[in-house]
Amino acid sequence: MRRGLLLLDAWVARLLRWGLIGCVVGCLVLLAFGVAGRMVITLNLSGYHELIEILFAWGTYLGATLLWRERALLRVDFVLHLLPPALSWALNVLIELCMLTFAAMMLYYGWDFATGIFELTPFLQANKVYWYLSIPVCGSLMAAYSLAGLCDLLANPFVPSRASGRQQEIS
Repeated sequence: MRRGLLLLDAWVARLLRWGLIGCVVGCLVLLAFGVAGRMVITLNLSGYHELIEILFAWGTYLGATLLWRERALLRVDFVLHLLPPALSWALNVLIELCMLTFAAMMLYYGWDFATGIFELTPFLQANKVYWYLSIPVCGSLMAAYSLAGLCDLLANPFVPSRASGRQQEIS
């Protein structure tokens, strides 16, 4: 079962990376066309900004989820290093529980918000639910990664785990 979860994690990571790359490249291409369209007066690119909005929304949440997965979010962890191992582990568990709570709130309130929206975009007449679905979708992935990190911490107490994050020195 662990092998299957690792395979699923690899596929989700690939999907997150390529989704983020697609969103960033899509935004850049559309913005370049928008700038070029303004230089050529006869070229009218109405509605491209609505596509940029959806790409930006999804790109933001996919990027945050990718950082969440890799435990590469900004952390101030000098306190963890000052504490004895037992207290450091307990604080790590508390941090992971807080992260799980935040992800669960994103999932719950994001779903409530996304499904309660009946707004259409002005030009494309697309339902904005597709913009806002990025919140609960990425919140569910964040919750899954937080649960995995919490299980790792509880299964291997006092052993450095993936849930502690990657350390990077700022000089």
